[in-house]
Amino acid sequence: MSRQFIPIQCHTYSHAGIIENAGTQAVLQRELFDSKRLIEDAFGRRVSGLTTPGGYWQGLVGQRPLLRTIAAAGYRYARSFGLGPGDSLPALLTQPYWYSDDGQPDLLELGAHAWHDNVLTRQPGLSYWPPVLRWGLPARPPK
Repeated sequence: MSRQFIPIQCHTYSHAGIIENAGTQAVLQRELFDSKRLIEDAFGRRVSGLTTPGGYWQGLVGQRPLLRTIAAAGYRYARSFGLGPGDSLPALLTQPYWYSDDGQPDLLELGAHAWHDNVLTRQPGLSYWPPVLRWGLPARPPK
C-alpha cells in the first residue's frame, strides 16, 4: 500500500481542550497551526485531520469561529464527536456529517469513537452504557 493513502492526523500540541480555549488566539495558534506544521515537517506529509483531545458531545456543532480557524489551518476533517449526553462515555455512534450549517461545507466530522479503551480500562469520568447497545461492560479491565 502506498503511504499516500494513509492519512495523518493531529491531536494538538499539548492536549488542551480547543473549545475551552477557542477565544485564545495564541493557544489556537500553538494547538492547531504549530502542531500541524511540526508533524508535516517531521514526516514530509500533509496533515489532513484533527482529532480533538477528549472529544465533545455533538462535536464542534455551533462553534463557528473555531471551525473557521480549523479550516484556515488546513484541516479537511475533524474527529471531535467523542462524548455522549452530559459528557458521558461512551459516545453514541454517529454518521459522518459536514459542518455546512456552521459555515464550513468542506469540513467533515468523522466522529471520534475511540472511547472503547477509556470504558474498558475504567478511566475516570461519567460512564453510562446506553441501553441502545445490547452488550455490557466486562467485569474487569482486559489484560
